[in-house]
Amino acid sequence: MKQSRVIILMALALLLAGCASTQVQTRVAEGFSQPVERFYLVAKVAGNWDEASTSMLEEALQAKLNPCVEMATHVISPLALDPDAYLGEMERFGTSHVLLLEQTMEKTLSQGWMGDSPRGFVFDARLVDLATEDVLWRANLDSGGNAGFRGEYIYSMAETLVEAMKKDGVIRCP
Repeated sequence: MKQSRVIILMALALLLAGCASTQVQTRVAEGFSQPVERFYLVAKVAGNWDEASTSMLEEALQAKLNPCVEMATHVISPLALDPDAYLGEMERFGTSHVLLLEQTMEKTLSQGWMGDSPRGFVFDARLVDLATEDVLWRANLDSGGNAGFRGEYIYSMAETLVEAMKKDGVIRCP
């Protein structure tokens, strides 16, 4: 069932290509040269994210990273009562790196009585070495466009994030 959702998400993204795009700015720490093969992703989302949005983010990233990078994820919702609940799970996963993905803004277009339409997100991404707590890589992701479906922005952001990590040598994926 998960695989079929990924396929549907990818097909939808292809059908609606061009409606959402993501701009990225990155910076790699001086001396960083060893690609990461395994990390724990902690995504802190804001606004009106729901379970479907969270699933889309996890699935889009897994689809882009598999089989090159092993990843476990935890999404911290805006209403989390214990935002550090993932720490035990992260320790059990046994990684030396964490990718922090924090939403800093959600862009919307007000449409009056019909509600707000998504128009993109801004995320800050930081790859941290857990042993030293050094930030090894950082990115600012700004998705936007004219899409009407939140999944288009999420998929665009996931694709851009992974491509930037490849380009900067943070991960090695074909």
